[in-house]
Amino acid sequence: MTDQPPLHLNKTMQKLLKIVLLYFALVGAALHFAIFAYGFHLYQQSGKPVNLFAHDLIVKVEKKAPALGHFMRIGLFSSGLLADPSIYLDAKLGFNLPRWNGIGANQLRRDTTPRYTIDGEPISLNQTTRFQIAPRPPLQQVTVNSTEALQKALSAANPGQEIVLAPGTYLVPAGMRLGAEASGTANTPIVLRGKAIDRVILKFQEGAGLDISGEYWAITDLVMRGICQANACPAPINVNHTASALQLRNLFASGFSLLASGNPAKGNGLIDGVTLVGGELTESRTGWRFAFNRHVLLPVLPDHFTRVCPGPDKPPECDTLRLDQALDNAQSGHLILLSTGIYRQAGTIRVDDMTILAEPGAHLTETAADGKGALVLQGENLLVEGLECSRVVVSSGNGACLRQDWGSFTLRGVHFHESQMGVLTGHKGGKVVIEDSFIHDSGRYQPGNYGHNVYTNSGELYFRRSWSLRAANQGHELKSRSRVTIIENSLLASINSEDSRIVDIPEGGELLIRDSLLGEGPFSSNWDIIGYGLEVNSAELPHQTNRILITGNTIVSDRFGTAQLLTAKNAQKIIVANNVIVGKTRDTWPGNSIFTNRESAGLPAYPGLYILPP
Repeated sequence: MTDQPPLHLNKTMQKLLKIVLLYFALVGAALHFAIFAYGFHLYQQSGKPVNLFAHDLIVKVEKKAPALGHFMRIGLFSSGLLADPSIYLDAKLGFNLPRWNGIGANQLRRDTTPRYTIDGEPISLNQTTRFQIAPRPPLQQVTVNSTEALQKALSAANPGQEIVLAPGTYLVPAGMRLGAEASGTANTPIVLRGKAIDRVILKFQEGAGLDISGEYWAITDLVMRGICQANACPAPINVNHTASALQLRNLFASGFSLLASGNPAKGNGLIDGVTLVGGELTESRTGWRFAFNRHVLLPVLPDHFTRVCPGPDKPPECDTLRLDQALDNAQSGHLILLSTGIYRQAGTIRVDDMTILAEPGAHLTETAADGKGALVLQGENLLVEGLECSRVVVSSGNGACLRQDWGSFTLRGVHFHESQMGVLTGHKGGKVVIEDSFIHDSGRYQPGNYGHNVYTNSGELYFRRSWSLRAANQGHELKSRSRVTIIENSLLASINSEDSRIVDIPEGGELLIRDSLLGEGPFSSNWDIIGYGLEVNSAELPHQTNRILITGNTIVSDRFGTAQLLTAKNAQKIIVANNVIVGKTRDTWPGNSIFTNRESAGLPAYPGLYILPP
């Protein structure tokens, strides 16, 4: 057997082989580049942080090729190359909202338990640090579900007992007096409350009422209605001269000439966070303190007041079951009172100086007028108060709880959630005031164009003592094209939502953010926390005055990477000072307190809400 001679390639073959190898190398590089470019394009289109995009991609790969997906997870997350977003995705969002600071009764109040000083004096709901609160053991609950059971529970009450009315409507018939004779103490008061203010209604007929003669009683979280043949019923609460330290709080009362008759013996009664429609709170101010109450006067002309009920049956105290008809028939200066219940009705306001006042639990849902919103506003000086609204969806993708065509309005104590947008205004708007309100999860129920919680296109915007949380579908917590935008004493935060900027002021103007808390979450699709003037493409600015003042705020970034606190163009003056800034930010602003993470700033771990400034 002979050896084979070695294979020799001539120069032509060698060149050809090199060309082939180079070709495949270039094709391979081009293929890898194309794959990378396409992946980067998908990443940019997604608007997601890179580790969330990688996480979602791995989940998809794992479904078709588990081994490859597992290898990718190890290479990207277990190696520490990227922060694993799973712990943030799985975080429980059972956070408590800050104390509601609004006036009048409202279902947003989170804590209405009676509080007393160590000297036994009642403390208002909003006084959190002024007094030393007397220690108190847990109250013993007694739940009732009928008027008869309520009468028995009141007569058998003991110190430290809490009588809870189960959800429902309780009729106190004509002439029935409910006696409350037992006495509690500052440590062991006696409480009468509804399970939730938006689900418990006490109706009083002629001569019916609650007689309080004991000490240290608290009556809270109830809707109370007078249904008498005359214009108004007498006071539903009668205070005997032997009573003292009585607290009436978070009550919504209508149809009475007075809320309470008589005076506490020691002059230490407290009426706190009550909404009263018509009538007066008491005969005189002697013996009473008043805090954060809302007194709504009835129109002078009787036909300017309409009470709407949700149906299916019309109670005697109600005028109509149709909100849309009530709005169509309304006149300038009209007051519409929405009774507790679910309304799948919508309408348009076409007059000036009108008020829609909602009992706690009055809820517009899954409805829209004119393909725009649950309430469409076309008038000046309009007020919507206490209303809950949700799940407004229209074909244009801009379905809002409140849609303004033109005019000016105030929202007070409203709760808007899970619509395509919360508030959307037109290009002919005037002054917009949103105060003591909660707007959240816009774009989450059925996504539309963007899930902006608040979006104004003109006029002036004042956002005070309010919360805007978890805008979805890459929307903003607050977007304003108004010439003046003022945000004060408010909370605006992403939490775990895939939103965009927390505050976006695309056309500039005057921007003031003061004494508020802004929090950008880990899944925000935009690294800017605040954007300003970024949609102005011409040399001529839309507004004459363009300046920024951001002061006294706590600003937190939970992004996996760095965030930009403020990206601004076309501003004549910028002041960012006296803020607490927590997290990694690209831009630095002298005159602020900087912390690299929540722990170093003394804040609770994600997803806990942040500590509001005192």
